[in-house]
Amino acid sequence: MTIEARVASWMPMPAWMAGIVFAVVLTGLGLVLHALSGVPPFEDGPTLRITPQTHVTFLCASLLAYGLTVARLMAETGDFPSKSRPSRLASRIAGVVGVGAGVTLIFLTARQIRIQEPGRNPWNAGELYVDLLSLLFLWGLGRAAYFTLRGAGAEEFRKVSVDLWNIAPLYQYGRRGLRNALAWSLGISLLVAIMFFDPNPGLQVDSVKVLVPLFLGSVVVASLALFLPLWALRLRVQAEKTVNLNLIAHQLRRLRDERQSGLPSMPGVEADLIARRTFIDGVSEWAIDTGTFRKLSLYLLFPAGSWFVGPILRKMVDAVVFESVVRNLIDLFR
Repeated sequence: MTIEARVASWMPMPAWMAGIVFAVVLTGLGLVLHALSGVPPFEDGPTLRITPQTHVTFLCASLLAYGLTVARLMAETGDFPSKSRPSRLASRIAGVVGVGAGVTLIFLTARQIRIQEPGRNPWNAGELYVDLLSLLFLWGLGRAAYFTLRGAGAEEFRKVSVDLWNIAPLYQYGRRGLRNALAWSLGISLLVAIMFFDPNPGLQVDSVKVLVPLFLGSVVVASLALFLPLWALRLRVQAEKTVNLNLIAHQLRRLRDERQSGLPSMPGVEADLIARRTFIDGVSEWAIDTGTFRKLSLYLLFPAGSWFVGPILRKMVDAVVFESVVRNLIDLFR
């Protein structure tokens, strides 16, 4: 079991519920630290708005909680590849690469804050807490990308036994890749939906500079998670088809030579070989069934749909939560 899965298993409740609790607790702690640093969670005015600090805290906490949930679910279903010592080392190196990218981004962001907002301290308790969440998330993201790509390129796909008369057993590999792609697709959807909650239009361009590479990288990993196993299996099916077709071609040539030399041949043998050749030639090389393909098409709608759901969700939260519940609470404690 990975470090992330062990952490996610601390809460004795279903994985999805534990993920929600993690997100709420991590966000709440961040808001408290921001408030102690002099940054309230909301900006009062004609329209109540969340502060950029609250937005970033919620984004990092939600993504980290989602990552822990996926790690726990993967551990429970056994979808993680076996972890040898070299694999553990490589996954940690991938995590360090993610942390290195995060540290670079933190220092660049701090420098930009000093230029754009001279009075703001980029190293207060709330900001450091968000930095810690982002580094933990990028550590897990780097390891998740490694495990996903390692599992997608596993040796078992290149050595799996192929029966051209029944390729249905190969569909399980397509479904496994689909589950991995689904996990990344939902993460992308969560990222895109939360992007629309950025309350400061002036900072949205800066957010896009960070989030778009993360979005594109996740799309690449999700695609590879699905298509690398299918491609490896396709090569296996092609190799098996080539062997069988070459064998049939050899037998047909031998029958032709025997017939030309006047030797008797068994009736129906040539027709049987031709029928076998037609059948094998028509076997699909992609180990993906119709149901899996339909699910894939549906999953691809999640990231695209989040571009439309995000703004609608933002308006609903503004109207229902901020303008009623939160404002009433603020007025109550004044």
